[in-house]
Amino acid sequence: MLTGSSASTSLKDVDWVWKSNQNPCSESESEKWSHYSDVENLIINEAFSNKQPHAMLDDCYIDFEHSLQILNTDHSQKRPIKQVV
Repeated sequence: MLTGSSASTSLKDVDWVWKSNQNPCSESESEKWSHYSDVENLIINEAFSNKQPHAMLDDCYIDFEHSLQILNTDHSQKRPIKQVV
């Protein structure tokens, strides 16, 4: 589960990234992380700061409890996410 930012870190200093390698579950593949757009980061940060369980984006949603991005049209398509400060 993700933890809240420290009081000294503002939401604009927090970026979210998703694991974008071809097979995000692969242990042998090098990890590749991609940044969400500025608008998506605002949506994610607002939901996170309001302690919402999910953030809804256009094609996917963010599950904060499990630190996952889940495709709206196929819930079996999941990718890890994380915060970067």
